[in-house]
Amino acid sequence: MLLGGLAVNAAIFIVNGLNNKKIGVYNRRVVKAVGGKAVPILFTILSTCFGLIPFIMEGQNEIFWFSLAIGTIGGLVFSVVGVFLALPVFLWRKDEVS
Repeated sequence: MLLGGLAVNAAIFIVNGLNNKKIGVYNRRVVKAVGGKAVPILFTILSTCFGLIPFIMEGQNEIFWFSLAIGTIGGLVFSVVGVFLALPVFLWRKDEVS
């Protein structure tokens, strides 16, 4: 439940960065907001995934921890696709209003 918040918070982080940028073409602001927030979001996701690797390597006998680690890492990897590909597509405007 709490790890699902990483993807939601990443999207909120990007949208907040977009809302704080008022000058320039809207679609360029979308690209800059996503690019500017990419490093902290990726570091957060990578550190969580790396922190769960010991559960994968040594937890195969314990079904709960192994399944939790695999499911969480898979969800976080999929959230990268959602945050960095789907979110900019949904924010993109065809008419490029300033």
